[in-house]
Amino acid sequence: MRWRVSLASMGLFLLGFLLMADKGWAQPMPLYETKQVAQDVYLFRYKTHNSLFIVTPEGVIVNDPISLEAAPIALQEIRRITNQPVRFLIYSHHHFDHITGGRIFGPNVEIIAHQNGKARLEVLKNPNIPLPTITFEDRYVLLLGGRRIELIWAGISHSDNLILTYLPEEQLLFAVDLVANRRTGFTRMPDSYFPELFQALERMREIPFQTLVLGHGAPGGRDVLEAYIGYWKDLDTEVQRLMAEGMNTFPEGLERVLETAGIFKSPPSLQVPSSS
Repeated sequence: MRWRVSLASMGLFLLGFLLMADKGWAQPMPLYETKQVAQDVYLFRYKTHNSLFIVTPEGVIVNDPISLEAAPIALQEIRRITNQPVRFLIYSHHHFDHITGGRIFGPNVEIIAHQNGKARLEVLKNPNIPLPTITFEDRYVLLLGGRRIELIWAGISHSDNLILTYLPEEQLLFAVDLVANRRTGFTRMPDSYFPELFQALERMREIPFQTLVLGHGAPGGRDVLEAYIGYWKDLDTEVQRLMAEGMNTFPEGLERVLETAGIFKSPPSLQVPSSS
């Protein structure tokens, strides 16, 4: 059965946020930063959002411009590293908090998105989000400057158009909003589908990545995915048990679920060197 907002996406997500909060990320951070996560591959963070850019001898590939405020700074960071033009811009999914501001990269940039993402953007008509010029259904292979980038549709999960960006040579995966490292999804998990999201996480296990970059929070490894799947399984088991006992109201549910604190064990994050 598909559901979007339920007990698990309300009180239990609040519980999960309390359990999984990373104190390190709660400390004051600079407005933005750029870190190298593989050879010529960089994570760019603006406030709480992450994007990825890949430098090649034939141009730069940017995965998510983030916002009108973030995109010019991302371009500034790219220029600090290379003079190569931005050739491709990937929209991970259609949510505005990840893909606004791409016009800063110029009119000749090819924009790649899942076909469902383009369909949604055509309806939403955000003037600050130029429409994709390339779409695909299941997989798309981008070759540039000797680099191979595989774009994989995650399936119906977090939205119906989320793209996973996989770099096979580096065994690096950009999972954006599909996985969280010591965090839960945002509040009531808007535009998320269950149980399809669980199935998407299981399919991620088939991708032979070692480094996992996320749309929010610190990068990590395979342990982050395994811990997140384990968290969901524990959460689902607890929800089913409490519902079987007759719990069906939010306030009572929150009080009772808070008694289960301690289920989740935070995995260590992967530390990467700063490029600055």
